[in-house]
Amino acid sequence: MTNHLVSSLSTGGVGVTFEYRVAALLLSRLLRGSHAPVGFQLPVRRVALQQRNAGYDFDDIVVFGQQSTAGPRMQIQVKHRVNTTGADSEFIKVMRAAVAVCTQHSEDLRDGSLRMVLAAGDDDGLTELSELTRWAMSRSKDVGFDPTRAQPFTNRNLAKRYTHVATAVATAADLNSEAETMVLVHQILAALRVWQVQPEPDGQDWRTELDGLTDLAARAGCKSSDLLEHLFVLAQGFGPREAVIDGDQLRGELHSQYGLDLVTRNQQSPIEGSSIAITINHTGSGTAMGANNIHIKNFNAGA
Repeated sequence: MTNHLVSSLSTGGVGVTFEYRVAALLLSRLLRGSHAPVGFQLPVRRVALQQRNAGYDFDDIVVFGQQSTAGPRMQIQVKHRVNTTGADSEFIKVMRAAVAVCTQHSEDLRDGSLRMVLAAGDDDGLTELSELTRWAMSRSKDVGFDPTRAQPFTNRNLAKRYTHVATAVATAADLNSEAETMVLVHQILAALRVWQVQPEPDGQDWRTELDGLTDLAARAGCKSSDLLEHLFVLAQGFGPREAVIDGDQLRGELHSQYGLDLVTRNQQSPIEGSSIAITINHTGSGTAMGANNIHIKNFNAGA
C-alpha cells in the first residue's frame, strides 16, 4: 500500500490516451453488463480509476465483479509499451507493484478473490509472459515452478522469458536468494493475467466493443462509435478524480452530458388483481373463454 497520498491530477493521468481507451473498453462492459475480458468470468459491476490512494498497487484501473469491495476484483496496470526483460525499468516497476500486492494481499490472491492484470499492447514478450502465467497457475506452490530446469518447458524462449521475470522480481524485491526469488516469481505469475489489448480506433478490442454497443447505441439514437468515444471522454474526466463508477452512475452521466437515455427499466410482472387486456381470435363454432387465470382440472395457465 502506498505510504503517501498522491494527487492523480499531478501524476500524468490526464492525456494518457492508451490508458483511458482501455478504461473506455471496461466502461463499455459495465454499461452492457458484459463479462470482464480477463481476470474472472463475471460481469463488470463497478470500475474504479487511479486507485493508488485507495491502496491498490496495480492502480490504473480496478474492476469489481460484485458491488462489494470484498468480492472478486482485479487490479490492472496499463502500459502502452513494456519490454518484459529483467533490465527494463518499466517492467521492474510492474514487478515491484506485484511484489507489494503479494505481500499485502496474499490471502486474497490465494483464494482467487483478487487478481493482478497487466494490460499492454501487442508484444512477443507478452505472449510468452502470458503462457508462463498459465503454467504457473497449474502448479501447486508445494510442487514449485521452474521452467528453466524441467519439462515441458522445452521452448527456449519461455525459459528465457522466465529468467527475465526472475531477474526483474529479484531486483524489485531486493532479493539475493535464488530459492526465495523462485517462490515469489511463482506466486506472482500464478496471480497475474496478461491482457494484450488493442484499444486504438482500428484495434481489435475497440472494434469488438463497437459491435457489442450496437443495440444500446441504436436504442439511444446514436452510433456505437459515438457512444464509445463518449465513454473515452468520460474516462478522461473520471481518472484524475479517482472515480468509482457503477452502471447507474454511468448511465446518468451519459444522459446528463450527452442526452442519451440508456436507463434500464425492468418490466414488472403483473400484480394480482390488476387488469390485463386479452385478445382472443375465435374462428370455430364452440365457446371461447378469456380470463386472467384459467384453471382446467390441475392445469393452471396464467395469462
